[in-house]
Amino acid sequence: MRILLTSVSAGSGHVRAADAIQKALNRHFPSIETRHIDAMDYVPPFFKKFYVGGYSLAANKLPAIWGAMYYGTDKENLPGQKFMNYLQFKLCRKLLQLINEFKPDLIVTTHFLLPQILPFILKEKIFDIPVHCVITDFYAHQFWLNKNVHRYYVAQEKSVEKLVLQGFDRSQVVVSGIPIHQNFSEPVDKRKILPDLNLEPGIPTLLFLSGGLGFGDLVSTVQTIFELENKIQIITVSGKNAKLHAKLRNLKSPSRVKAVHLGFVANMHELLSISDVVVTKGGGLTISECLAKGNALVLYPVIPGQEEKNCRLAEWMGAGIIARNLPEVAKNVKSLLDDSAKLAKMRNNSFTFAKPAAALTIARDSVAGRLSV
Repeated sequence: MRILLTSVSAGSGHVRAADAIQKALNRHFPSIETRHIDAMDYVPPFFKKFYVGGYSLAANKLPAIWGAMYYGTDKENLPGQKFMNYLQFKLCRKLLQLINEFKPDLIVTTHFLLPQILPFILKEKIFDIPVHCVITDFYAHQFWLNKNVHRYYVAQEKSVEKLVLQGFDRSQVVVSGIPIHQNFSEPVDKRKILPDLNLEPGIPTLLFLSGGLGFGDLVSTVQTIFELENKIQIITVSGKNAKLHAKLRNLKSPSRVKAVHLGFVANMHELLSISDVVVTKGGGLTISECLAKGNALVLYPVIPGQEEKNCRLAEWMGAGIIARNLPEVAKNVKSLLDDSAKLAKMRNNSFTFAKPAAALTIARDSVAGRLSV
């Protein structure tokens, strides 16, 4: 059996989700041949630049416009959407050729591009391979949904309700959670991690995240925290944003604050394990990883659109607090540092709503009935 996993590198979450599922498949079903591709490697360069760069620009520099577009397109049979999907289909010829050459028995996608062009694939009889779609946010926006998708994996029960109301059969939808790597559910020896970062046990540790592309004004956020009177340790992660990393490293910390500034990291599970509070934007994968590690979340910046939806759900869970501005970030962080009972309750809520085995759930469900395992 062959399974092809497709993702899109608009942000890092879609790629990380597909990678987590592939690792679960390889670990538990070694007889299956898997391949994971970034669909953007198989489209014209100008389309990739528009698709990936356009999202980064809109979400980071023009969030109000991105939010208006997100909420305005969350409806069925949107005028012009069919034409736009057809244009995308025409630009994905190389991707479709790759799929036909690999000849998978199943496609699992963690992005909405393939579901959007699937009707044209079937109409032109390019292939007729079952497609399973993993929604990597806590809310199922309309641009994920297409009746030709065989199976959906969603983060929460409310998404099931939306799909059923739109005519999907309940059996087509699995509440799996958002897939994250297995290492987020494994124990970590904090005594070994802290010394490697030149940090000390017993001092509150804050972790500041900006997403894989380094979104948001992390410098101003950290400077706001510097104004607190608490003795703390902070870790910042700038992702692939080298300029942001350099700015953070040039900051002068007050004597009561020990700061470690990191760029792109491969040990996020360890960083979350040693952190008491995480200040982060609202990516679906990031929130899922934090829940699995039992972190209390201060959510900032809240980017309108899917991340705003994710943040609202984390707040509803009792695992996160939304901060609308920098003073609120400092206020909320201080309230958690000064109230150990409140902090403990939020961390417990995170564990309660976590679904750390989502990748394995998806892997097992995807091969159910297809293998004698």
